[in-house]
Amino acid sequence: LHPPSMANGRVLVKRLKPGGAAELSGVLFPNDELLLLDGVQVANATTAQLRALVMGPRGSWSSLQVRRPDGALASISIQRTTADYQPASPRSPRAPMFPPSAPMPLRAQPPSPAGQVPRVGLGILFKEP
Repeated sequence: LHPPSMANGRVLVKRLKPGGAAELSGVLFPNDELLLLDGVQVANATTAQLRALVMGPRGSWSSLQVRRPDGALASISIQRTTADYQPASPRSPRAPMFPPSAPMPLRAQPPSPAGQVPRVGLGILFKEP
């Protein structure tokens, strides 16, 4: 996670981590402006604040509202995952990943040292100021 662009408080996507959740979703792109992340406005957010928002249990969903470079607004959902982990019901890597109407069963995972599901981010790198 790189420091966000601070030009007018905007948070711009620099690139997507290869194999990260955002890249696998196929619905977020470089130069998209992040407006809301799980209902929280991110304008003027610090790197620490963004990191706290993007991190979550592997397999959980995050809702984003973005402004595309052409000005169009988009509401998207991305499942926190990595290239080496896929839910029990895999989707096409280019298909939009919207939350299912019922909880999707996750593959059994080795517990973390604390016995919890590992926390992962969304694989988004933000533009530096």
